[in-house]
Amino acid sequence: MDKKLFLWMTSLILAFFSCNNDTNVPSNEEENVTGETSELFVVTRALGIEDMQAFEGKDIKSFNVETGEITFKNLAYSDICGSLVFDQKLAFYIDDELLFTASAVGSFSSRMINDLVFYYDGGRMYLKDGYPVFDHLSDPSRIAEIIRERQEAAAKRQPAWDRFISYLDENNLLTDETSEVPENNGGGEDTPVVPPIYDLSATITVATEGGEYPSTVFIGKSIRSFNPETREIIFDGSNILANLNQLAPIPMNVFREGSSLFDATVIASDKPQTVNDLVFFIEVKKQNGYYYGNEFKYYLLDGYPGLDEVANRNEAEELRQENAQKRKAAWDTFIGYLNGEGKIVIK
Repeated sequence: MDKKLFLWMTSLILAFFSCNNDTNVPSNEEENVTGETSELFVVTRALGIEDMQAFEGKDIKSFNVETGEITFKNLAYSDICGSLVFDQKLAFYIDDELLFTASAVGSFSSRMINDLVFYYDGGRMYLKDGYPVFDHLSDPSRIAEIIRERQEAAAKRQPAWDRFISYLDENNLLTDETSEVPENNGGGEDTPVVPPIYDLSATITVATEGGEYPSTVFIGKSIRSFNPETREIIFDGSNILANLNQLAPIPMNVFREGSSLFDATVIASDKPQTVNDLVFFIEVKKQNGYYYGNEFKYYLLDGYPGLDEVANRNEAEELRQENAQKRKAAWDTFIGYLNGEGKIVIK
């Protein structure tokens, strides 16, 4: 082939591919004129329920990088997390990319979490590197270790956290001001706090500086087994509200698909009192001032303490039998659910 002809054909082919590449790959200027912006959205997730959207970037009023406080235009904590559930998390996304998750925790809890938390305290909400904050640590000797663990966790999510902060900055949501504490938990008098609906659930209401707040103790899927003879109820792992014994005595409500079945009083063996009606009894072991959750046992009993230990046995027995009869239909529904789920165990 003639050398000049070969060079001419080669130049033509290269020019053809160059034109195609220029057509298919838009320039940075073309990308910027589209006006598209990233979107932030957050979902709640917990055992036994589907992910639910908690809030979007447009719902945020401000975020204080120094204090970690996040405020919202029209949302209260109850709007975002519903009833606080054990191991409930908020997953933060920009567009379809997961940035990080934060464990939802209230100031009444004494759980130790050394990673990002979405923290509620007295009407205010925060994103913190861990919980509890150092002012509330019961064991100051562990501060150095806790700081290290939290710093390591923060370092791992730093790139995602920087992107989160950049989004807030681009949307003029960063502030150095402290918010006012909202009244009525931010929800107003006509905004009831409604627990999420499960097949079976039990809730308590915890009093905080910001008002009363419902918290889920357990749900049906977290129950491993129930023994109708001993009345012991066993849960999968730690799938029960942390440190419940420290809140005792406190009323508990049991629901079936959102409808109330019966009430019970949460009683702990280290805080005994006489109750002649249904109790959710926690047998606790305490060593050197510390509770050991893996040694807790749970029971649903017709009363506490045992009849042999009460002052007037006959009167207590009669009262317990009357109360048991009143809730028989609801109790049969409770047992029927557990039996249908294969959770009834007799041994």
